[in-house]
Amino acid sequence: MKIEFDYWRMDTIQKYVNIIYIQATGKEEGPYTKDIAEWAHLREVPYMRSYFNNMKTLHISYAAFGSKESEEDYVRARRYPTRPGLKFNELDIPPDNFSTGFFKPGVKHRFTIIKRGDDLLMKVVTDEQTAVYGWDTSAFDPITEGRIGLRQMWTRCSRYADFKVSTLEDGDR
Repeated sequence: MKIEFDYWRMDTIQKYVNIIYIQATGKEEGPYTKDIAEWAHLREVPYMRSYFNNMKTLHISYAAFGSKESEEDYVRARRYPTRPGLKFNELDIPPDNFSTGFFKPGVKHRFTIIKRGDDLLMKVVTDEQTAVYGWDTSAFDPITEGRIGLRQMWTRCSRYADFKVSTLEDGDR
């Protein structure tokens, strides 16, 4: 699967995150059916725990900062749901990437995300720099289907354009 889009950060807040969910499904217990659109009403108040406790998905945080004002941004991948006994901060797929130099307000960023087998890659390009981030997801059960979603925490404001998703045909793998 390949996901491509243009992104502009429109806010100047130095805390909280933007997230892309890759192939998100519900955990199929109680109201959390496989199709996450069926229980969108349960996320009208978007508590983070309603996502990571009830979805099966890969998550990439970008243009991300901690919960306190900070100059240090990060790019990080996670795998939901939590396993019994694991806390949210234990869902990370190493490595974390800090102080990327990206995500300045008003700057166009071109994202290309590729998920193939156990590999998850994200390329970010601006006029000034390019970086590729990679994660090995083999320590987790595979994710093979589901929706793609964009999420911004409440203080964040972003613009997206030219969003494309493509997959390989079975004979092309």
